[in-house]
Amino acid sequence: MAAERGIAPLLTDAAALPEEALEQMACALPAARREAVNRRRGEARREAVAAAYLALYALVRTHEAAPEPSWPSVRRLLAASPEIAALGAGLGWPTGRYGQPFPDGCVLNGKGKAAGIRFVSLSHSGGVAAAAACPAPIGLDLQGRLPEPADRLLRIAGKFHPSERERLEDLPAGELPAAFRRLWAAKESVLKLCGRGLNLSPAAFCVREDGTGELEGRGFRVVHWETEAGSLAAAVWT
Repeated sequence: MAAERGIAPLLTDAAALPEEALEQMACALPAARREAVNRRRGEARREAVAAAYLALYALVRTHEAAPEPSWPSVRRLLAASPEIAALGAGLGWPTGRYGQPFPDGCVLNGKGKAAGIRFVSLSHSGGVAAAAACPAPIGLDLQGRLPEPADRLLRIAGKFHPSERERLEDLPAGELPAAFRRLWAAKESVLKLCGRGLNLSPAAFCVREDGTGELEGRGFRVVHWETEAGSLAAAVWT
């Protein structure tokens, strides 16, 4: 399904980026986004810069799309900075009511796979940034490892849909952290897909074990990957 939808998840280790590379990425961002990320400090800024840059990289490199998560080298990322700066200058960084980037998609000029409309979504967690571009609306979320003990995870799960809580409560304690992380990534991806984020209650919908579900009358499906950075989930409408 990921290949059919053209989902191309990209990741980069923002925490490990050399300072010069990070600043080159920041300078290539659209002015509005650059101003926003520069208001952050420390690791929060590093992750925000890398995620925004990666989202634009996904747009200029649509012809390289692959169905599985990939980690472009820093050299390859920076080689695209002139194209990213030009694209960003033309597109800007429009956001939806709740901060969703490019809520109406981006119209790309070009030939073949490089042309047409693309939607993007981005995420960051634990020093790693992720982004994806897709011909249809998409929500992407990355969740790193969770240090919380099982009882705390179950308290958080109290805000989930009853069916989801029941699934988690039935698991052995040793399996709970991984299952919770995977489910939370899936739910966040759906919240980003609909453009409302945590302004919509996580209890308002259920992600079934097969990754499908419905939200306000629309069906969705979540694709999931386990990566070295944690659980990565992408949601699309069906």
